Amino acid sequence: MKIVDKAQAEAVAGWQEQESGRQYWLKHVADDNVTVSTYGVDDHGDATPALAWRSLGTSASPLTRTPDAGSITDCSGPIAIPMLTSRAWVRWSRGRLMYAGRVSRGPFMAWAQSPQGRAVVTETAARVRFALFSRARVAQRRLWRALSAAARDERVVAVIQREIDAYFERVGELAYGDGLPRTSVELHRLVVVPCVMINGAANRSIATRLGALPAISSLEGGDELRDFFFLGLIQEIEAAIARAQPSPKRPLPAGATWISVGLNREFVWRVPFEGPAWAGHHYVFELTRQPIRRSTRKAVAEKIRNFEASLPSLSRLERSEILRRARAA
Repeated sequence: MKIVDKAQAEAVAGWQEQESGRQYWLKHVADDNVTVSTYGVDDHGDATPALAWRSLGTSASPLTRTPDAGSITDCSGPIAIPMLTSRAWVRWSRGRLMYAGRVSRGPFMAWAQSPQGRAVVTETAARVRFALFSRARVAQRRLWRALSAAARDERVVAVIQREIDAYFERVGELAYGDGLPRTSVELHRLVVVPCVMINGAANRSIATRLGALPAISSLEGGDELRDFFFLGLIQEIEAAIARAQPSPKRPLPAGATWISVGLNREFVWRVPFEGPAWAGHHYVFELTRQPIRRSTRKAVAEKIRNFEASLPSLSRLERSEILRRARAA
């Protein structure tokens, strides 16, 4: 490596000084969310080293590229750095949503710090007979290991993948709901399908099918931990779809005769007194024998912009009525 100035020389010295503790860090600190990655794109995400270090509360090394830098400092090889990344449970791969076969620890740790999670940890800690330092820590680790093992169970993995495959099929089925905002484009229907309807149906199905499996029904955390897992799966599905960015030019399949050509993640359809809000909606376009031309895609994009401008004018009562009629259909 070519050292350009004194600041870079000090940085290299710092890396060498930290290397002695690197193996200890990997063995005792790293978990499923921590990856040691060389400079460049991490295998489990697209976060840059500078962004990863910012998440750790540490400044980026002058020997790495930063988002604002116009060029990269003179380096002859990669530098191994610890990166904190949250591995997605669900990813868009080869034209379909795929379950990763495991869950990451980050969302669980966040849940464990919530009021519901702390209550479960406290209840579990009361059943811990011996702990060298903290019963709560032992209980939290026990709950995580049980959930992680259940998420890797073969039967659980198979059911989750079937539910993920069925997610977009429900989008197409719900597009026929009565009262949903809709318009037409060259004999094709364009329908607004609220995410609260899609996710509500998905949550009920996931809870029923996964809850019947021994690996899930026997979780020590009870209903609260199971609910976290089920809702976490839906959240990950939504995030994977958002990363795919459906559009008229790059639609996503939504059943046999529908495609998703747009996604809004902010529009509030209901006030979440209980449970998640599941804001937003899909713009679902009907497939017919009529070909989809460039002019069709441009017309669809214009209709979506019109919906984005007009939907916020709906009152809370009107939004509730739309959901009621669509669910009753």
